[in-house]
Amino acid sequence: DEHSRVVGNALRGLYEAGIPASVAKIQGMLRHTDPQRQATAFWVAGTTGDTRFLNTLEGLLPAVSGRLRGHVLKAVRAIQERKGEI
Repeated sequence: DEHSRVVGNALRGLYEAGIPASVAKIQGMLRHTDPQRQATAFWVAGTTGDTRFLNTLEGLLPAVSGRLRGHVLKAVRAIQERKGEI
C-alpha cells in the first residue's frame, strides 16, 4: 500500500497472528529508505516487544537523526520495558 500506516498495521496484525514472514517484513521496513515508512516500522517493532528487532534498531541509531532518532529510541525502550530491563 502507498500509506505506511496501512502497511504497518497489516504487518502488526500478521505478527500477532504468528505469521513467521512478518518478522522479516518488519525488519525490511526498518531499513526502508522512506523516513515515513521507517518511522512506522519503528512503532511496529516497539509495539511487538520482540527482542529480535533490537539489533537492527540499535544498528540504525548512528544513521538516523532528529525525529527518526527519537522514534528509534522509543522503540528500543518499549522493547526493553516489555523484557523487564527498565
